[in-house]
Amino acid sequence: MQGRAELWYQGHVEKRGVPSWNELTVIVLEKFEDLDYEKVVSKFNMLRQETTINVYLERLEELEAYMLIFNKNLNEEFFMMKFISGLKDEIKIYVATKKPTNMNQTIILSRNQ
Repeated sequence: MQGRAELWYQGHVEKRGVPSWNELTVIVLEKFEDLDYEKVVSKFNMLRQETTINVYLERLEELEAYMLIFNKNLNEEFFMMKFISGLKDEIKIYVATKKPTNMNQTIILSRNQ
């Protein structure tokens, strides 16, 4: 978790201890009442870079956390490919030609373009 989610989680852990995965799933679903699978997947699939890399990455990471609530088997490559596919065209082409092998490389390449 990062940003606000990380702060919320740290506060939760300090008050109540580390929850199990199932408990965390229930807590997150209760906290974000409008969270439903179809809505999350739709937002994830439609996500595109509209402004800066950092703004796009922050939104992707937020949706990534929700996607993992519904499917813990999604891997780094899945999210890396989504990140690349949603980049602005000129950045997407540059990053894709460099063939990054992990998300960190992908982010660095996108910021360098």
